[in-house]
Amino acid sequence: MDVFTDELMEKRTLAIGEGRLSQKHLADLRGSGLTDETIVQAGLVTVSAEAAEEYLGYSPGSTCLVFEYPGTTPCYRLKPERPLVGADGRKRKYLAARESGNRLYFPPSFIVPEDVADTDVDLIITEGEKKALKACQEGFKTLALPGVWSWRTSSGEDDGHTEPLEELTAIKWRGRSVWICFDSDAVDNPDVRHAEDALASELRSHGARVIIARLPQDGENKVGLDDFLVAQNADALREVLAAAKPPAAAYFRGGTFVPMWLAQELRERDDYIHAVDPDSGIGRLYVYAHGVYLPAGLVDNEAQELLGDGTNSNRISEGVGALGRMVTVRNDKLNRYTDLTNLANGMLDPLTGELHPHDPAYLSTIQHPVAWDPSARSDLLDAFLTETCGEWADAICELAGYLLVLRNTIKKLFILHGDTDTGKTTLMNLICAMVGLRHYASVSPLALGDRSRRFEAAQLEDRVVNFFDDLPPGRISDPTTLKILTGGAEYIRVERKGIDAYMVRSLCRMVFAANQIPSCTEKTAAWYGRLCIFPFAHQVPEDRKDPKLRQLFSHDEDIRCAMLVKAVEGIRRLEARGWKLEGSQEELDAYKEINDPVMAFIAERCAIGSELKVRRTDLRDAYERYCREHDLFMLGSARKFYDRVRSDSRFAPKRINGIEYFKGLALDGGGQ
Repeated sequence: MDVFTDELMEKRTLAIGEGRLSQKHLADLRGSGLTDETIVQAGLVTVSAEAAEEYLGYSPGSTCLVFEYPGTTPCYRLKPERPLVGADGRKRKYLAARESGNRLYFPPSFIVPEDVADTDVDLIITEGEKKALKACQEGFKTLALPGVWSWRTSSGEDDGHTEPLEELTAIKWRGRSVWICFDSDAVDNPDVRHAEDALASELRSHGARVIIARLPQDGENKVGLDDFLVAQNADALREVLAAAKPPAAAYFRGGTFVPMWLAQELRERDDYIHAVDPDSGIGRLYVYAHGVYLPAGLVDNEAQELLGDGTNSNRISEGVGALGRMVTVRNDKLNRYTDLTNLANGMLDPLTGELHPHDPAYLSTIQHPVAWDPSARSDLLDAFLTETCGEWADAICELAGYLLVLRNTIKKLFILHGDTDTGKTTLMNLICAMVGLRHYASVSPLALGDRSRRFEAAQLEDRVVNFFDDLPPGRISDPTTLKILTGGAEYIRVERKGIDAYMVRSLCRMVFAANQIPSCTEKTAAWYGRLCIFPFAHQVPEDRKDPKLRQLFSHDEDIRCAMLVKAVEGIRRLEARGWKLEGSQEELDAYKEINDPVMAFIAERCAIGSELKVRRTDLRDAYERYCREHDLFMLGSARKFYDRVRSDSRFAPKRINGIEYFKGLALDGGGQ
């Protein structure tokens, strides 16, 4: 082999234009997109037919391009300028020495031993040396097979007498991602598909994550990896690899489905967590995307796509179930970084203004769709807040800021109160747009205060605010749930149909808009202390109404960013005040009277004094007339009315000559 080796070494000392390669071979390599630098790094040269014959043991009939297969015992594969026609009449484009066996092609200078040992290095396996070299040149670590079955000791389908190459099994595969990327016609070639499945199964048995990458056809012409990269670019190949999926056979062992393998593939493709209530075992699967964990509602579809023809509902359920068990976390671990607010462009510390990069480790499921820009301003927003909110503009911005932090420390139910056309809905739409559609609910307090509708509270799970606009007049029959929701409790109990009740973290704040605030059966200081009422008194004149303003405030990104700046300023004021936020005392006093029509009637229509008295029936008749005049809720029975009057220590029942009186008050105009 002295002639072959000597000529090979001599040619490698030559530059590209000095006879290193024949013009045909050089054109062939450049047609595959290889640069002169890559050609030299790979040691590619053209040798004479005589030198090639000495190595091969037979005449190639023309000069040959030499591809060296590095290793302890180097070997070579040669490409003659003119394909060699065998005795069977078939043209042979590539030649190998007799008895040389199969080898893997590790492109010289591109694939080093450290790559083979490091399982964090992703690999591509293709067919053909030029394809591997082109891919390596573009930054993809790629190995080549001489033929689709050449990963075995003898080429051809496994007949029970061939084994995987030692070079293949010596690579550390466990935990490594590897793409098999044969020519584009593989999808229609049963033999190639068979070889592809067999190789995938072999690599999978060594713990590799195996994905099949399909190159698109170019009309009737098949496309190899080098062709694709020449016609497209590296980014296009990255898109192909990202869209690729493992073969369905990769999730089966001897025909038996292995759910864990499907779960591992799902986990490799995306970051998942399964947040579980440790007491009930009820949980929800989330997938990480764009800086936040979102409900993984499409995971079944992803599993079905991966299973392909092997899909059925049981396998999907088993695979997704195995995934959930792999990524389980306690639900009380979510959203624990309460000093940070997840925004579109990072994790903001609102007190310092520092913006941190997103990271799955935050376990954040709440992200607000607005970016932090401390310089953001809007004259339109400033004018709106000044005109609509007046002296309460700062407090409204503090409320907006409070809704962005992951704490439920202000024990208030917030009410925007005013007539129609006072800007309540426009403001709520703006705050909703800043908070994000996924993070607010819209459940009426009348429903939350109705025991017969106990499932309503489940809509508040994973929500940071419950906005309800245009609250209708009515009566809250049982404020227990509302008091719990606004009481600062860390967890609340929710019920869903067909599922046992379970505990969820309470982050949902209550904000309602109303022309008339509903009455409530409870009249205690504890209930009134929960209410924070902001008055909206400025009604927009008809000639100044802008029908586009509401939509503009909901969709304009610049206005949302400006509102975020005001909300963050509000957070800082709340922090300085110890997180206290109060509404209008005048509005609250007015509501107390309306909410308790008995006391409102006494305050407006009665005189108070220890020497005064009034017949019970006269007092009751006057109360009913008062309620009808003011369209107020009327207690349903005389007994309830009398009990309410008696509950005030200033008034005491008294029987005189068989007639029932109340002492301590009298109707204006005199008492009996």
